[in-house]
Amino acid sequence: MEELLSLEAIFDRRNRGDFRLWTSLEEIVDFSEPGTIIETIATVQLLSVPVVPTIVCNSYNRNNRIPIATHLSGWNPLYCDFFRLLPKLKKLKICGSEEDYRRSCQKNSLHDLWYLDHLEKLNFRVDMKFQEHYPYNSPVAFCAYYSQILFLPPPDAFPQYLKIMTFSGEFFLPWKDLSIVGKLPKLEALEIEYNPFKGDECEVIEQGFPSLKFLQLGFLNIKYWRTSSDHFACLQILTILGCKYLDSIPQDFAEITTLEVIDTWGCAKSVGNSAKQI
Repeated sequence: MEELLSLEAIFDRRNRGDFRLWTSLEEIVDFSEPGTIIETIATVQLLSVPVVPTIVCNSYNRNNRIPIATHLSGWNPLYCDFFRLLPKLKKLKICGSEEDYRRSCQKNSLHDLWYLDHLEKLNFRVDMKFQEHYPYNSPVAFCAYYSQILFLPPPDAFPQYLKIMTFSGEFFLPWKDLSIVGKLPKLEALEIEYNPFKGDECEVIEQGFPSLKFLQLGFLNIKYWRTSSDHFACLQILTILGCKYLDSIPQDFAEITTLEVIDTWGCAKSVGNSAKQI
């Protein structure tokens, strides 16, 4: 791998027209214009972020064929303030350790999501390889571990054409924050897996999800799910995987006229029975 340079040296290379930088052992991405993701890649390398991002460029500037990043996977939450350099992104996967997310909360950098006008798919993931394990030898340590590590911006800070959203891993979000996601006007698919929300009772209070067609709950520790058919008026497919503590599916789902499929696996027998009654 090419030796990492100082930021000054990298920007000097950019100004001199030398823009080849290794982003991983497998991939070289060439950029030749300020305002592309060269600054972002360089910063990530220099700060030794453990998750190396994968960049896909499948479109070009019409004038000089400069690659434009459209897919970005494995992006560390600490550097979300670089989104202004990536206006053409369509798919984004943000992935980092619990400590990365905690530190990113101090910067409010997720508010910069609004720069991504073309974003259609957004994934938040806690990297389990770097998950922290505390001994809980004091109440302070216990509370620190279970404190919220992801703070969602208001609905108008999200890209308004977002269609697919995933939360994966323990973010310790309050369930009431689901109402923020529910206000995204174009959202068609939502996946919630591995306990991103804390608490054993999921209650959707505010009416929302006007366009949601697919909902997947995977490996959650919830026991009770309280919601109304009004919250999922367009839902077509409901998938529940490995939610072994869940007692049943809300019977109000029987009033969703668009619902075509309910798929359950690894759940209590009562969940399957409630699905048959819908």
